[in-house]
This record gives sequence, structure tokens and C-alpha cells, in this order.
Amino acid sequence: MSAPTIDFEGIYNALRAMDIMLDSDPLQYGPKRLNGKVAESRAILSKCEQIFLDLSQELARIKRQHRLLEAEFALSMKDLLANDPTVRAGRNLKDREATATMMLRDLHNQVGDCALSIDEIEACLIVVKAKRSDLKDIQGRLRDQIKLCQEEISLGARWGNIEVQGIELIPGKHQSLVSGFVKKSSTYGERKEVELPILEETLEDNVEPSNQTLPNSNGYTMSTIDDILEDFDLD
Repeated sequence: MSAPTIDFEGIYNALRAMDIMLDSDPLQYGPKRLNGKVAESRAILSKCEQIFLDLSQELARIKRQHRLLEAEFALSMKDLLANDPTVRAGRNLKDREATATMMLRDLHNQVGDCALSIDEIEACLIVVKAKRSDLKDIQGRLRDQIKLCQEEISLGARWGNIEVQGIELIPGKHQSLVSGFVKKSSTYGERKEVELPILEETLEDNVEPSNQTLPNSNGYTMSTIDDILEDFDLD
């Protein structure tokens, strides 16, 4: 039996990528983005828990293997010290133990490899536990943000509708505010400003308002209507 090979570098890189940045004002993005961050944090925490369980299971297996190898090494050492003539020819106990150890060097190396693997897994588990605590803290912060959004809504605030490209880990990376609004173009990650139409004058200077005909006035001009109103005695 030999100690298993574990990709510790891959585990550390995976843990380094497990992170979610929180929005400073989640209300402006709408509930869908906040809900997406909750789901993303749950998925990342599940991956972290899976790594923790796999390492714990592997640690238990290696410790069991390490105890078996130690027991086998101790029994083999006692057998050589008692029965092997080459070992018994040593001048003192230290010499005999050294000779027996050299005869069992393969088994001794396996015991050392298992001990080294145990130390590496235990060190990696400390990092996994720290990352798991950090992810649980992020989940708690998200719950706090949901409560704060509910309190703001109860005070009269409303959910915003700023559009973003998916659930961004770094908030604001793919957005650009234009006078408080964002318009998404067809190209990913780009925003362009909405141009407001400019109202131009349609009245010419040489046209007098008195000669214009009002809509739905049956052909009456402004002067004709003024004359008709003067005939009425408003007193």
C-alpha cells in the first residue's frame, strides 16, 4: 500500500476562486440580482462542503492505513531482532535496530509518506474551514441585505431596474450609469446613452397667428372667434 496523491494546488486554486462581492445598494438592481447572489453563494458553499467531506474521508482512510503500516513495521522489526542472524550479529541494540530498519526501508518509507500526507491534509482542512466560515458570513450578509431592502420598501422605496450582465462577482464591472439610467446595447458589456429628441420650431416668422385656422373650428379663424366672443354679454 502507498499513500494517495492529492492535488493540493488545485484545491487551493478552487478555494481562491470561491468569492462573491456584495452590492453596496442592492435595491437599485432589483430582486432578481439579489436572489441570484443568494443562489450563487449556496452553490459555492456546497462545493466547499464537498471538498471538506472528500478531504475528511481521505484523511480518515490515510490515518487507518498509517496505523496498519506502523503496526506491520513494528511486528517486522521485532521479528528481525529476534530471528534474523544478520541483525542479531550487531554489537548492541542500536546497531541491530539500524540494520533491521535498513532491511525494512520500503515499509519505513511508506509509513513516512502516510505521515506526510496526513500533515498536508490537516493543513488543507484548516484552509477549507476558513473558507467555509467566510462563505457562511457572506450568506449572513445577504440575509441582512434582504432585511434592509424590505425595510426600505416599507418606508416607500422601490426596487430599481438597472440591467446587468448576469450575476457579477464584482458589482458594477459591466455597467455604466448615464444620468441614473442604463441602456444595454447589442454588444456584451457596452452601454450607450439614449438621445432625447429635439423639438424644433415649425412656425415660420412670416405667418401671423391671426390667419391660422384652429383644428376642429369649422374654418373659423382666430379673429372671427374673437369677434363672436365680444358679442356675448359676460356681465
